[in-house]
Amino acid sequence: MDSAVGRYPRHEHCRYGDSGHRFGTLAFLAARNTSPHPMVFHVTRTMLNALRSVPELIMGIIFVAAVGFGALPGVLALGLHSIGMVGKFFAEAIEHVDPAPVEAADAAGATRLQVHWHAVLPQVLPQFADVSIYRWEYNFRASTVMGMVGPAGSASS
Repeated sequence: MDSAVGRYPRHEHCRYGDSGHRFGTLAFLAARNTSPHPMVFHVTRTMLNALRSVPELIMGIIFVAAVGFGALPGVLALGLHSIGMVGKFFAEAIEHVDPAPVEAADAAGATRLQVHWHAVLPQVLPQFADVSIYRWEYNFRASTVMGMVGPAGSASS
């Protein structure tokens, strides 16, 4: 365990701060125009579809059976559902980029990472911010509902 993290427990959230770029990575793999292979595209898209197809409350009940009562089942349910939703929205934003900057970067000899960083990402950052803020607000509301009527709330009554 990192001694700095152990001494400052209020900074525990910093360990999870890099989870946001995982959505972006999944989105680049789930977008048809940036996926490295059609099989990777289909597997990633299927995984995101599976995560978003199960409602949070049902996932919460499943996680209560798996890990017991408390806040963890609700966090897992909202987190996994959010990965599916945000990944899908991010992938759709990536698929709708203007191809001209991408082609220009390719013609200039940019690597795949440089093309994504300099041609795709600047076009999709506003949509990424929009979806992220919306999903944060949605999760805030859903966590309240999950706490009152969901698995954690049913355990306390």
